[in-house]
Amino acid sequence: MESFSQGYTAWEHIRFVVVHMIQMELLVVLLSTALAAWWLSTVLKKQNNRVGEQLLSRNIAAAYTSMLLASWLAGRVFR
Repeated sequence: MESFSQGYTAWEHIRFVVVHMIQMELLVVLLSTALAAWWLSTVLKKQNNRVGEQLLSRNIAAAYTSMLLASWLAGRVFR
């Protein structure tokens, strides 16, 4: 019975951290970073010989966007 109580306490602590650490500032930072990376990819696309860097920047923008959506969804689910 003691291990159940410790597990429940750990779960409540994890839930508290997830809900309170995912604040609006984190979402704004992730969104602005994703937009900056996407803008960089459009600038690099205009330069014909920078295809590798353009693809890397677009992949980074997609990664930041997915982190943004995952963080927002986790904040909503655990609230």
